Amino acid sequence: MPNLLESLTAELNRNIFYREFSFAKNEFVGVSPGQAKEFADHVVWIDDLLMVYQLKEREQIDAGDAEAERNWFKKKVLGDATRQVRDRLRFLQEHPVIDITNERGHTLNVNSARIKRIVKLVLYQPSPGLPQDCLATKHHVSRTAGVIHVLPWNNYLDMCRTLVTPAEVAEYFDFRQNILTKWPPPDVPSEVALVGQYLADAGEARPSEDYAELLRRLKDDLPEFDISFLLDGMADRIEYQFEGTGSEVDYYAIIAEFAKLNRLELKEVKKRLTLCLEAVREDRFMAPTRIISTATRCGFVFIPVESELLGDASPERRAKGLRNLTLISKYQQRLDRHVGVAIAKEGTDRLLDFCFVDFPWETDAAMEEVVRDQNLFRPLRSELRPRYEAR
Repeated sequence: MPNLLESLTAELNRNIFYREFSFAKNEFVGVSPGQAKEFADHVVWIDDLLMVYQLKEREQIDAGDAEAERNWFKKKVLGDATRQVRDRLRFLQEHPVIDITNERGHTLNVNSARIKRIVKLVLYQPSPGLPQDCLATKHHVSRTAGVIHVLPWNNYLDMCRTLVTPAEVAEYFDFRQNILTKWPPPDVPSEVALVGQYLADAGEARPSEDYAELLRRLKDDLPEFDISFLLDGMADRIEYQFEGTGSEVDYYAIIAEFAKLNRLELKEVKKRLTLCLEAVREDRFMAPTRIISTATRCGFVFIPVESELLGDASPERRAKGLRNLTLISKYQQRLDRHVGVAIAKEGTDRLLDFCFVDFPWETDAAMEEVVRDQNLFRPLRSELRPRYEAR
C-alpha cells in the first residue's frame, strides 16, 4: 500500500503530466519467472523523457533530536534513495522488458522507448526537526548516475504549482542541474530563488536570493494557456480511430506533442482554439490557423469546420479531410511532425478530430503543386515575447 508521500506525488503528477504519462504502479517481473521488482516509487515518461522518483518519508512518531534527524537524512535520503536511483538505471540496462502501469491503467514497456533524457529525483518529507544544513542539500553526485536532484516535498509542490506545464518542469531540472554543477553549495540560494532565476532566463549566472522576488511577482496567467478542456479525458471521448496500430494508446503521440510545449506556445494554441470555437459557434468560414514549436519543430494546424462542410460527412471522410490538410501544412512548412485538430459543431455537441503524422520531409511534386496553387491557411508570423510576465 502506498504511503502518504507516494499518494500525494501520484496525485500531483497525474495532474501536471497527465494520467497517460504518470506511472505510480511500477512493479515488474525480471528475467527469472516470478522475480518481481519495483522499477521506481514513481515514474513520469513522455516520449524520450524519463523522470525517475524515489520517495522517503520520515514518520513523525520516529522523529528525534537534530542529530537523529541528520542521521536519518544521510542514511535514508542521501544513502538508500540515491542507491535505489542507481539501481533503477541499472535495470534499464539489464532488463529488455520493464512493463509499468500508468494512471490510465495502460501497461507499457518503458524500455521500448528511445530515452534521451533522464531526470533523477529524490523527494523526501522530513520531520520538523531536520537541521538546516540537510534542508539546504539540493543534489547528490553519483559516480555512475551523475546528478540526482534532492528536494523536500513542499519545494517540489511549490515548483510544480509555479511551472505547471510538463515541458517547463523538465526544463527547470535541466537548468537546476547546470546551476548545481557550476556553482558550489554556498553560492546556491533557496529553491524559490532558483525557480525565480529560471523564470528570469538568466542562464547559468551566479545564483542570488534576489531572484526570489521575480517568483513573487509572477503573473498568474494559467487561464491563458490552460488547454485541459482539450486533452483531459481524451481517451474517454475517442469514438473512432482510423490510423496507427489500432492500439488504445495510439493517441499518446498527440498528447505528448502538446505536453512538450511551454506556456508561451500553449497560449498561442489556446488563442487558436478559441478562434476556431468562435467561428464554429457562429458557423462562419475561417481559414485554418497554425503554430510551430521552436523547441520540438512540431507543427500544429487548427481547422474550424462549417456546418455546410460537415453535412452528412462520415467519420471516415472527416478523418481523410483532416489528414489531407495536415499533410499539406506539414509539407509547406518542411516539418517532420505535425498535429492536426478539426473542430466542428453538431447540434449542441462539439466534434474534435485529431491527426498526427510523423515521417521525414522530402520533396514531393504533387505537394509542390498544391502549396504553389492554393492558399489554404492563415499566414504564420514570428514574434518574440517574454515567456513569463510579472504583475
